[in-house]
Amino acid sequence: MRRSMKSLFAAGLACLVLQGCTGIGTISRDDKLAQGAIAGAVVGGALGYELLGSGSGQLVGLALGAAAGSAGGYVLTERLTQLDLRVMNDKTYEGLTNAPSGESVAWSNPRSGNEGEIKPLRTFLSRDGKLCRDYSRTIKVAGETELTRHTACRNGLGDWIHV
Repeated sequence: MRRSMKSLFAAGLACLVLQGCTGIGTISRDDKLAQGAIAGAVVGGALGYELLGSGSGQLVGLALGAAAGSAGGYVLTERLTQLDLRVMNDKTYEGLTNAPSGESVAWSNPRSGNEGEIKPLRTFLSRDGKLCRDYSRTIKVAGETELTRHTACRNGLGDWIHV
């Protein structure tokens, strides 16, 4: 997959599961489901466009990928509970703030059975001098595992913002 596709996939999934590091609990469940469907459509459409054919085949791939991605994004968002998201985001913040590169920080919700982990991969300064970290995230929902990679940088308030 090309670098731009990886970035798009990561951005779509970040939108889907994080809802941003700020604002957890401030939007309705319906809004979150819509965001999941939209993020899934963007990622699925991009993957379908990239992977299926050329010319008009890419447009068909875009449409099919967007439809499948939208459904997948909706389902994944629906299956992650509000508590799952809160625990995952708290552990993501904790891991980015305190864990050394290569060390995993696990999270779980015994009520839903959902779990995952984040693992900081490297720490660096951005061009504008912000502290940034690349990390991987694993999410396990109903026996299905999703692994993604992200980059987050600290803002002036100390929050981690995905880039």
